[in-house]
Amino acid sequence: AGAASGAAAGPVGVAVGAGVGIGVDFALAKGVELARRRDFEADTAAALGTAHAEWRELMGAELARYIDVLVDDAVQLTANAQTSPRE
Repeated sequence: AGAASGAAAGPVGVAVGAGVGIGVDFALAKGVELARRRDFEADTAAALGTAHAEWRELMGAELARYIDVLVDDAVQLTANAQTSPRE
């Protein structure tokens, strides 16, 4: 009987030990996650703000150039339409 209970306690002990180890690991991971979450959110917000500012600067310059080309083309087409003879 003692040998049978010792043999059964081995796998059960391993399973219980593994369960406790996984639970402790999960709890520590969640604690670290909660402790670092504010830093992560602040870093992400800063990175997003920087990317947004760079994007606005680059796209703003390109849009201004594009609008200048459109206006110049419109002026030239209007001038050409007024000076060309009508049929």
